[in-house]
Amino acid sequence: MATMNWSETDTRTIVQAVTESDDPVIGACAVIGAMVGILAHYEGDDFARQMLNEIVVMKFPPDAANSNCKKDRMS
Repeated sequence: MATMNWSETDTRTIVQAVTESDDPVIGACAVIGAMVGILAHYEGDDFARQMLNEIVVMKFPPDAANSNCKKDRMS
């Protein structure tokens, strides 16, 4: 089983990806990636894997990522 090691380079890569994109999905993925990396670093790979698996099985409506955008347009 591979060990997940989080580094400052990983953090910089995520910050760069988020700042270069206006897509909220990219931002959400970056936040989830950062969270999993931090969990793996502090709590261990098994715990991080468990949390990621719980996120994966969550059910969201197809337009969930756009719900805030729709509210802003209606104002």
